[in-house]
Amino acid sequence: MRKADAPLNVKYLRTLVQCLSMLRKVAAAGAVICQRVRPTIHDVITSKIKSYAREASKSNIDKVAKRTASDLSHSHGAVTCYQLPKQKKKNEASTLATQLVASPISPVMAPTGDAQHAASQLLGSIFECLVGILENHITVGELLEQKSSTDVDSVNTPHGANGDTSWNPDSEYSQPTGGFSVAFSLSVVQSECQQLLCEILRATPEAATADAAVQTARLANKDPVKEKRDGSEGLSFAFRVTDAAISAQNEGQGWRRNPAVPQEGYGTASIIPDQGIFLAASVYRPVFEFMNKIGLMLPRKYSQLGNDGLLAFVNNFLKEHFLPAIFVDYRKCVQQAISSPAAFRPRVNATSVYSSLVENGRPVLQGLLAVDIIAKEVLGWVQLMPIYAAELVEYVRTFLERTHERCRASYMEAVLEKQSYILLSRSDVESLMCLDPANASLQNSFGQLDNDIPDAGIEVEIELSDLLLDMCPIKQENLIHDDQKLILLASLSDSLEYLADSVERLGESFISPSTISENKSDIHQSHHTRTTSAIPKSLASLANEYRRLATDCVRVLRLEMQLETIYHMQVIVLKFMMVLLCCY
Repeated sequence: MRKADAPLNVKYLRTLVQCLSMLRKVAAAGAVICQRVRPTIHDVITSKIKSYAREASKSNIDKVAKRTASDLSHSHGAVTCYQLPKQKKKNEASTLATQLVASPISPVMAPTGDAQHAASQLLGSIFECLVGILENHITVGELLEQKSSTDVDSVNTPHGANGDTSWNPDSEYSQPTGGFSVAFSLSVVQSECQQLLCEILRATPEAATADAAVQTARLANKDPVKEKRDGSEGLSFAFRVTDAAISAQNEGQGWRRNPAVPQEGYGTASIIPDQGIFLAASVYRPVFEFMNKIGLMLPRKYSQLGNDGLLAFVNNFLKEHFLPAIFVDYRKCVQQAISSPAAFRPRVNATSVYSSLVENGRPVLQGLLAVDIIAKEVLGWVQLMPIYAAELVEYVRTFLERTHERCRASYMEAVLEKQSYILLSRSDVESLMCLDPANASLQNSFGQLDNDIPDAGIEVEIELSDLLLDMCPIKQENLIHDDQKLILLASLSDSLEYLADSVERLGESFISPSTISENKSDIHQSHHTRTTSAIPKSLASLANEYRRLATDCVRVLRLEMQLETIYHMQVIVLKFMMVLLCCY
């Protein structure tokens, strides 16, 4: 870029550095920047949080005022207008209660919760401000290096400034600039950002991986003067944990933290009262975008500095803390949902008309409804961090497989050693049921029946009835003959069909173009590659398993009803024969 084409702020910085060079104060200016950069970044972040808190408070007050005005305006309306919404929300409240029981986290901490949104918006606002600061630091760093390399006289270069001159691995190269460099500014910004993230996540700096800790100790024990400028080590030692870990043994060598830096934190609790490990998902995308912007701004010789540091910390935290916690907590909830006494207890409402929607009273079993809510919530995390889609889908697959096993066990308890179940395994019976036109409705997940029964259907029905009649006499102990088990089979079939439809929709919808766009970035390309073709396939196969078991339940019920009818016909015939014998 030519000097004439540079923005106004760049022209100003160039003029400033030129004046410092003429005054032989380049090194002194670099030392002052090093001394002030950390408290300045801290103050910027804190002020941004306070400003965001004021805006959020003002917005909440406006919402309350509008709601109050709305309530007052509707209070003079007809009383009948109030009854319908109240009745309409009854099922919605029931669904919300199920969600609260099923989910291991509160609604505000869910993937679409208010806490996740607030954390993402806050970090995005802070990072946007820090990008502008870093842009200026990169410009100043390059200008100072250019001027210091041309200055012959370096008498004014301080060697014991508070700017951490011995901290930088490029210390020997950076001394003419008073210890200041682009790498130094970037490391300080990432250090403060990591401390901010730790406060939001309620994590300690030791939440970084053991590998990072080992690398930190190794870098701390090296002689900084003999360090080489290859950029291979990145900025893994730039976290606040590094300062805490080795400050004692490096006092007097530029490692002491500036006492002017506040130690009380950033005050994020005023915006995000519900903090914790589950906010790591909403942290990922802002950090990823922040590091991408930095990577695009960095000069070529510093390009390696963007590959580690803050994004590596977040990825390590997600892998070692967030994902295991997700798996353990949700697995426990799934286990409780499918093993509780009420999990497979049918919900019957004799006065209601059957509806295909749960919100309108579809009697889906409570356990399967809870599992459906959990599966949707787990896959909801994919929208926040698509790089871990494969892991999250694997978790959902594990939960659904465990639920399928529990459903099959419940099914087997109802039909084991019963004649209808034994008949279902026979090839001739199965082939006849497949030829039945009603079988097409079982394959159709939306189940639209045709009331016009063709002649072929009547022939199949007659043939199947003849086959069952040939099995007479039918014994009562070979029938299910338990109303509760029959109701369970019907409810289980409908609930499995509902869950199969839900799983299919999840497999088709949770991968959207917006979640794939991150993979197209040139920065960190190796960290953001995944195959998407296998993800819907695993969910689709599970949906087929659920639908197959639902079909088995319906077929057993059909055979059971026919066998029950034949059994009662036998009883009637026997009674009639007894009456005839008594008469004669």
